Amino acid sequence: MWRSLLWACLLWHSPVWAKGAYEHALLIGVSQYADPAITELTGVPHDIESARQIATAMGIPSANISVLRDAQATKTNIVAALQRIGAAGSDGGRVLLYFSGHGTRWADPAAKGCVEGLLTYDREVIVNREWAELTRTVSQRADQLIVMFDACHSQGVTAGTRSLGGGMRPKFFMKAQEAGDLCSQPVNLRTRSLVQASHALGALNENVVHITSSRSNEVSFDEPGKGGLATQGVRDCLLGQAKDLDGSGAISLAEVEHCAQQVVRDKLKPHADLIPHHVSVAGFRNLVPVPVSPPPATVAQAPPNRPAANPGPSAEQVRAEKERLTRERREREAREAAERAEAQRQRQALEQAALQAQADERQRQREAERLRVERELAAAAEAEAAALQAAMAAQALASATPAAAAPATPVATPTPAAPPPEVSARATLRDLEQQRDRRQKVGVQLDQARLRIGQDFLNLHITAPHDGHVYLVMMGSDERSFYVLFPNGLDNNNRVRAGQTLRLPGPTWQLQAAGPAGTNELLVMVTRQPRALGGLQSDAASAGSPFVTAAADAEGRQRLQRALLGQGSAAANRFSAQRITVEEVQ
Repeated sequence: MWRSLLWACLLWHSPVWAKGAYEHALLIGVSQYADPAITELTGVPHDIESARQIATAMGIPSANISVLRDAQATKTNIVAALQRIGAAGSDGGRVLLYFSGHGTRWADPAAKGCVEGLLTYDREVIVNREWAELTRTVSQRADQLIVMFDACHSQGVTAGTRSLGGGMRPKFFMKAQEAGDLCSQPVNLRTRSLVQASHALGALNENVVHITSSRSNEVSFDEPGKGGLATQGVRDCLLGQAKDLDGSGAISLAEVEHCAQQVVRDKLKPHADLIPHHVSVAGFRNLVPVPVSPPPATVAQAPPNRPAANPGPSAEQVRAEKERLTRERREREAREAAERAEAQRQRQALEQAALQAQADERQRQREAERLRVERELAAAAEAEAAALQAAMAAQALASATPAAAAPATPVATPTPAAPPPEVSARATLRDLEQQRDRRQKVGVQLDQARLRIGQDFLNLHITAPHDGHVYLVMMGSDERSFYVLFPNGLDNNNRVRAGQTLRLPGPTWQLQAAGPAGTNELLVMVTRQPRALGGLQSDAASAGSPFVTAAADAEGRQRLQRALLGQGSAAANRFSAQRITVEEVQ
């Protein structure tokens, strides 16, 4: 009876969560605090709506989105909500935990540094190690735990939470008793991060993501009428504004971070006295958080009608089909040429910027060396003059030992320029592999890793960690196309049982190395639910043309990501995977 009375007293909406895989979101926003001394954050209501859009884009059902606002967001209620999520569901899926409000920070001798926390409505604090402990079960059972804090843990301005230009308001409250507490100042001191605390409790490196609106020694801002700058950036970038920087066909959280940072910079450009804070993603940065967007709508050319009998295609149909294939090949080659030209232009721009940075650094070093030599010469001259005056006054020594030269000013070691980002179709298979379920490991064994062109055949053994469907995808050594080698038009039975070892190719087909010389990448996937591959090419695979293909251009990479990641429930689309390489040699 006491349990039912306790939950009846909670003021927040408690969704009816169905048992099953984790697909939950808890959104916490504190705009007005019980303590009137704590500054109101008028953008928080907008943050909650933005977080709801993020959760929906991640595929979390609206019935599984819980919200705690203002007076509901006491420490007791937040702890109870986190415990409830930990007790719900089974393995798999994703959980989003979001907080918008004031952060705080204070010195803790036991931690040998600063302790960071989030300020609840009732002026209590939940520190990172408490968050890690409360979400321990979730982080161990869910495929991905995504935590986002739009709050700052450093005062960073002398006036604390006063409103700045344009109504921008720091999301920080100094809970420490002493105003001189160094942890309230923007300095780099040792802190305990949420990701580190979660890993210490057994969370996998690949399934905890922590998104923060600012670094531990920075201020993040609340924009009245619009919400936190970081939340606005993450929302807009997740919903389509982010760019596919590595050309993989999908948007990772690392790419969302890059995009969101630009949003923060643009928002603060009108405020010359404000330095942009840094949106930071820690943990599994390569996570693809939302399904791949559908490719731009194209007018699909209907395949020619095929008669039911056996007369075969007419000459006109054969001619039309050849023209269609030629046209598609030319269009694909034109797109690829344009992509290669753009990638080359970007690489050249990055290389030029790196060269300029190196030149600037060398110039700075030369100037520092020149100043150092001048200082040494001046010091030596002064020492010589002083020695001469002493000799003349004492009439003792004909010369004096010069005073020690001033110590040389150290020259900073130049920071090497960052290499240009890789833009390659190989990033597509890498991104797909990294979305796998780390708890399930598929076994892959090759008979030969080096195949002689025109002589050797590909053979491999796949051991499934769970019941499901096997897919074998290859990126050819020419990097022009993806091939779904299995299932195919000759062998489409890709069902497999846990522990079963499957030999590919099967008895009805084989794969001989055909060149060109180079390295092929293969991705082996075992999915719990079948994947729809029809969107990769215009015609389905058949015995005459057995392999489903996708061009390795931008549109093809996106289509492949969309087909293999699956749509809808993240838990239903779980899969295990392993990427291997096979070298073709002359």
